[in-house]
Amino acid sequence: MVYTLSSRRLTSFLAIAVLALAGLVVATPLVAQEPGGRFRVLVPNPEVEDGVRERFARDVANEVKKLIDGMTTHRSMPKRDLNDLLKKFKLRERDLNCVTSQQLAMQGGIELVMCGTIRQAQDGMETEAYFITQDQTQFDVPPVHGSNAKEVAQQIFNSFETFVTQLSLVHYCNEDLAASQWDGALEKCSEALELNPTSQSAMYGRGYALMQLEDYDQSLVSLQNLLELNPIHQEGLQAAGFVTAKLGMMEESREYFNQYLELNPGNIQVRLTIALDALKAGDPEGALEIVEQGLVDGADDLQLIEYAGYFASSAAAEAEAANKEANGDEAAMSVEARELYEKAADYLGRVYAEEGDEVKADVLVQLMNSTSKLGRTDEALEIGAKAVVSKPDEAAVWQAYAAALRSAGKVKEAVEALDSVLALDPGITHIRAQQGQWLLQADEVQAAAEAFKKAVDAGELDAEGAGMNIFAVGINEKFQKGDQAGAVPYFEAAKEFVTKPESLGMINFFHGLVYFYRGMEVGKPETLESAQQALPIFQRARELFNQSSAYGDTSPDAAKSLADHIQNTEVYIEIQEALIKRGR
Repeated sequence: MVYTLSSRRLTSFLAIAVLALAGLVVATPLVAQEPGGRFRVLVPNPEVEDGVRERFARDVANEVKKLIDGMTTHRSMPKRDLNDLLKKFKLRERDLNCVTSQQLAMQGGIELVMCGTIRQAQDGMETEAYFITQDQTQFDVPPVHGSNAKEVAQQIFNSFETFVTQLSLVHYCNEDLAASQWDGALEKCSEALELNPTSQSAMYGRGYALMQLEDYDQSLVSLQNLLELNPIHQEGLQAAGFVTAKLGMMEESREYFNQYLELNPGNIQVRLTIALDALKAGDPEGALEIVEQGLVDGADDLQLIEYAGYFASSAAAEAEAANKEANGDEAAMSVEARELYEKAADYLGRVYAEEGDEVKADVLVQLMNSTSKLGRTDEALEIGAKAVVSKPDEAAVWQAYAAALRSAGKVKEAVEALDSVLALDPGITHIRAQQGQWLLQADEVQAAAEAFKKAVDAGELDAEGAGMNIFAVGINEKFQKGDQAGAVPYFEAAKEFVTKPESLGMINFFHGLVYFYRGMEVGKPETLESAQQALPIFQRARELFNQSSAYGDTSPDAAKSLADHIQNTEVYIEIQEALIKRGR
């Protein structure tokens, strides 16, 4: 479930890392100690009820102090130091109860406080006690029955030692978290929870480690347990927002993030941090909502507007991809994606209008992309033409401009723009392959082949992949659409790349089909002249079919099709030869 604060105050392709913002954080363990290296424990006299003598409570407290003083890691608050602290705040030792002791410990930097109550019970006296840290981690001592102060103190101390072990495990858990040792952290915080199931630090550490190990279901269980105890645990809310987004629980994720923001109203950097967490968790639309809420609440901040543009662009791309997956690559842009691209163009356009040539390259890149996606090609080209002049050394700007040019049908200029990208950053990947693909789709087969050769030499893709890419365009865009002659240059170019025998065999088979069907068409008149023209065409088809044996070996269907076409080709060759012989 999602926990609601009682006092509600508020209702890949992005280059987001332009702010030095903190992401999800590791809780800081308790580390303050006295100069001797031992933690201090304030042990006031337990409160008494039902006629229990105060002397007995004082004896229990003194015995507990003695036992704690024997530890190497802890010691009771020295009498002199306690008196100085009491004097500073105008208190007397007899004024100390559980509440005032914790307040005094907070003011004096004392790490631990013991609270206790002693009352009459049927079998004598019952002592209830607990230890609590500055961060409100509490460890309950099981009820102790007895009237011997030393025995009661010993049982309290035994529980205290367990608590110390639990605190040590949490400390080491946090050290492992800080070192990204997730498995070790999970083990230690889980052990700590076995000793103290209500330890908030251990719950958070376990949930955080599970989150980093991508066990989101179990992480959420631990974080929800934490928030059940402390609904305003800030790191817990932040992590729960991230985890629920990873689980696809977007509504719950946004609620957790909004609750975190309620604890930090008006802080723009915190808002951006949380928005980035939502983005990293896979909820760009949630990130957009978080930033837009800041704008609604009166923050007319250009940085928020800029990030609203980034998040809208990312959310639009996600919506566009989802629509294509559901309805096919040729599906029209959805209304949702269009509205998000319009938001992106609006927000980023406002930033560009304000900052002009000083605007960040990221703004220009996403602005060109958004306007291009909306079909506002003239606007995208205008922005791009100015951008490459104002930021000539930004490869990302040239790349976005190239995409805008290509969307406008200016393939040659787009390829040239990608050359500028390579000139600025020769190590950038897939640019040469992209040039080849764009040229291929523009029917510039030879130029595309040259680009693919450069891509293969640069290691952007292997030769087999390049060849099959060329072949696929020839099959899908030419052969299957009835332009069989138009497919031939693609087949011939593809053969220069493929390395697998079965791939070469398949290309030869379809290449042979082109000649086979052409021969049938040319030979239809069945005259001497048509036979003379058709015969070499069928002979070329037979030659290509005979070079397709590796394709025939790939499946029984392929083998049958190849055999049938070879046989039919032989028949057509015999017919043409007979027509020629008769015509003489």
